[in-house]
Amino acid sequence: RECRAWHDGSPPEPRSGSGLLDEPARSGETTKEYIFSPDSLGRYLGLGCEYESIRSRRGKGDPIFKITRQTDYGVFILTSMANRLESGEGYKQVYSAPEISTLTGLALPNVSKILKALVRGNLLESRRGARGGYRLARDPHLITVQQMIEALNGPISLTECIETGPEECGIGSLCPLSSNWKFINDRIRVTLECITLEQMAVPGGVQLAAVSEQSKDFQEETDD
Repeated sequence: RECRAWHDGSPPEPRSGSGLLDEPARSGETTKEYIFSPDSLGRYLGLGCEYESIRSRRGKGDPIFKITRQTDYGVFILTSMANRLESGEGYKQVYSAPEISTLTGLALPNVSKILKALVRGNLLESRRGARGGYRLARDPHLITVQQMIEALNGPISLTECIETGPEECGIGSLCPLSSNWKFINDRIRVTLECITLEQMAVPGGVQLAAVSEQSKDFQEETDD
C-alpha cells in the first residue's frame, strides 16, 4: 500500500532523526505528487514506532468519534429520572440506587459508580438517611448534553492538541490542522450545549426542538 499527498510546493523537511530512507517520487509541473509507503510516511513525519503502533492498533472500520458505554448509561439514567418526575416534587424527587437499577435494568454496581460520577459533576445531589438517595441537581431543561458528557467522559476534545495545545504535539511544527480542529470542536461543543436533558428524555425531542427553533427563526425573519 502507498499514501499519496499533493502539495503546491515542496514538503517541509523531515525533522532531525526521522530516518527517512526512501525519497518520495515527484511528478508534474505546478503540483507535485509525493508517493509514500506507510512506513516511509511515518518516518517522514518523525513518528517512527509510534506511527507503526497506531497503524497496527486500529482496524478497518473502527469508530473514530464515540462516547463511552458508561457515558451512554449515565445519560440513560438521567433521562430515566427526568421521565419519572411524578411525585409533585419535580426534579427534587429522590431515588435510591437500587430503584434506579430496577428502573433502567442496569447492574447495581455499575449504577452506583455512575451515580457517584454524576454527583461529582454536579448533575445529581445525594441525600443520606433512611429515605436518602439521588435526585437531579436542577430542572432537566437546565442540564445539557455537554455537561453530561464532560461529567462522565471528561472534556470534549476531538484531538489531543485541543487540550494540550499544538506546541505539545509531536508533529506540531509540521501540522496545519490545530486551528481547524479547534473550530470543529467548538461547533460540536456549542451544539451539545444547546441540547437539554428535557429534550433527550423525549423520543424525537431533540429533532422537535430543532424544528421549533428553525420555525421561530423563520417567523422572526418574516416579521422583519
